[in-house]
Amino acid sequence: MRIALVYPAIAGWGFNCYKANVETSWVSHGLAMLSACAKAAGHTVDLVDLRRLKGWKHYGQTLRELRPGLVGVHMCTVDFNPALKSVEVAKQVLPEAIVAVGGPHPSLAPEQLEGRPGLDHVFVGEGEISFPGFLREVGQGGQRPPRLIVGEKPDLDAVPFMDRSLFGPYELPPPKNLLPEPFLSIISSRGCMFRCKFCQPAESKIFGKKVRRRSVDNMIEELRVLKRTYGIRGFIIHDDCLMEDRKWVTGFCEAFRREGFDMKFMCQTRADLICKNQELFREMVATGLEVVIIGFESGSQRVLDFLGKGTTVEQNLESARICRREGVKIWGNYMMGMPTETKEEVVQTVNMMREIRPDVYAPTFFTPHVGSYLHDYSIEHGLWSPTSFDDYRRNATAPKIKGVDYNFLFNALELSRHTPRRERWAKWVVRKTLGMDHVMSTYRFLGKLARSMHLKGE
Repeated sequence: MRIALVYPAIAGWGFNCYKANVETSWVSHGLAMLSACAKAAGHTVDLVDLRRLKGWKHYGQTLRELRPGLVGVHMCTVDFNPALKSVEVAKQVLPEAIVAVGGPHPSLAPEQLEGRPGLDHVFVGEGEISFPGFLREVGQGGQRPPRLIVGEKPDLDAVPFMDRSLFGPYELPPPKNLLPEPFLSIISSRGCMFRCKFCQPAESKIFGKKVRRRSVDNMIEELRVLKRTYGIRGFIIHDDCLMEDRKWVTGFCEAFRREGFDMKFMCQTRADLICKNQELFREMVATGLEVVIIGFESGSQRVLDFLGKGTTVEQNLESARICRREGVKIWGNYMMGMPTETKEEVVQTVNMMREIRPDVYAPTFFTPHVGSYLHDYSIEHGLWSPTSFDDYRRNATAPKIKGVDYNFLFNALELSRHTPRRERWAKWVVRKTLGMDHVMSTYRFLGKLARSMHLKGE
């Protein structure tokens, strides 16, 4: 069968956005894994990446030219609208084709896809086993598989490596030239053992409560292939939290050095794990670790506890000091606008980030994601604000929940980035967008906020 896998990741960016920035260069590991499994079973697979197309007309023309027997659409919550539009257009131009969706959102909220016109099948959970099984069943003819197809958890060493040819192997490295190119992403595990309320239990619902990992040998073999085939010099291990399995990380570092690899890499981890495992962290640095992504989240201990983060403000600060001492660059994730958060607590976050001074500031406004504890909390407490699935973007440019002073957050966010230019920029934006009558009040606000944080003028 000829299969077209559709990646509709254009929410917030629009068509023709491919590699406009780091975010729009990421590949979908899920689709690339499905492609590898389908090709291993003898099928032909094409990618239709909306980020590379000019519009819906171009999308329809592409499907007509490919004429696939099955159109499989990936769906994250933020891409719900373009994903459904992809389904609609696919059925219009190819009425005889099978049209299916899968991905995080169908796995968390399949009921929201009931009765959607043009949608033949919904895949829930992991698809490395269920998708080839579905293709085999369809190819044999007879009775069509059920509309809802629930996946099985595969042995991660038994499935093929992701199909790098689907998207093309290269992705953009993080900003400020933090890692060398050619650069790409790789994943060693599925799931997360921690219970942060802005992620869980959604993560566990998709992947299970236990973290599953590829073997070190399997991971090293893929890196051999990537080095030999693509000449990569930098990569990110895009697991939820790499350092949670000390034994695995130690084995990986030893095997990586034994191979004589010279690539530099980055990973996501937690402040508490860096503080509690400094010897392991130094071993990772000796292996090639250049950048860590740390979810600092908040400078308020009460807010961290409310989020179920399981870390402390002091661990946030100490982990940053450790990174500086070891020469590791910091990608700092943090949030503002959480339920129950006060302005004083926002100021504490501003203070913390100005002390940490990460190499990359990655702020977001709290977004209540489907399937999370805080999503349910926001609904139960009447805080729900998004009017469209497009609002689920984890950006810091639009309101997310009710009862939050976002004007205050916009200015606090700018002050959290420790550069004088940011403060001047905030004032310039107000002048351009709101008019001169707001400028002096903004100057006064910034001055008061700076004084409240005991910051010296720069």
